[in-house]
Amino acid sequence: MKENKHTSDVQVYQLPEETQKAIAVLSERTAEISKTVGEAVKKIADATDPLKELTEKAIKSIRLFQIEFSNEYEAIQIQFDDYFKTKGIIRPKGIDDFLLWLSVKNPDKLMWEMIDEAKKANNYKLYHEYKERCFNDSGWNLEKELQYWRNKDTEDIEATTNGSRETKKTPQLSDLINHVNRFDIVEGIKSKYKNIGGKRLKLLLMALQELNLIPKYNYNRKFHDYCEREFDWDIKSYQAMNDYSYNEHSDYKELESIKDYIKTLMDTK
Repeated sequence: MKENKHTSDVQVYQLPEETQKAIAVLSERTAEISKTVGEAVKKIADATDPLKELTEKAIKSIRLFQIEFSNEYEAIQIQFDDYFKTKGIIRPKGIDDFLLWLSVKNPDKLMWEMIDEAKKANNYKLYHEYKERCFNDSGWNLEKELQYWRNKDTEDIEATTNGSRETKKTPQLSDLINHVNRFDIVEGIKSKYKNIGGKRLKLLLMALQELNLIPKYNYNRKFHDYCEREFDWDIKSYQAMNDYSYNEHSDYKELESIKDYIKTLMDTK
């Protein structure tokens, strides 16, 4: 067989020994990096699985709460629909609006307890009263509403004696006033206008109404009754107060003076 001289002339190029060692080290390190990354990915996956499970449980729990709360809310809307319409009860804009107000009214209760609150028909009447406070006071907001209910809670605690609740608390003049400083306002009135009655009591009522602290309609009798019960002086009869007709010429300055004084009580921190 004839030898191919060209084949015998070919020489295989050999890499330098140092270069071969460097390539070997690089390959080994690359393998180590791949192994490390693989292990890291596995660890992340192992850690993510429980987190994912907890997240899914939380989402499921929230959805279940939304369904149950919504069911109780809608049940009340249906059951009392005619009553709400007849009495002119202001309804929430929606479920979220009512839930937000309930959370302000009950800041210490857990989320699931709001479902029980949604079952209580009286809470919808209390929501209506909250909206009345907003109507009568343009500055009324959820922050003031929170303070309002905190004051209510304080009153309830003070009305508790030896661990048992007293009989129903007698309504007070401060209950009529829609303002966070309602107690200070009443105490200021008692001090500044001691012995007020009849005509001047009517001017006091007008001042409170013009400042949106007391509703302007259907509250005159209640205002007189509360003052009569709470003030330790003779305030004259209801007729003496209610039948007096405001005279802008002679009464204007006194009315404005009363309003200015009450404003200072409203601004008390």
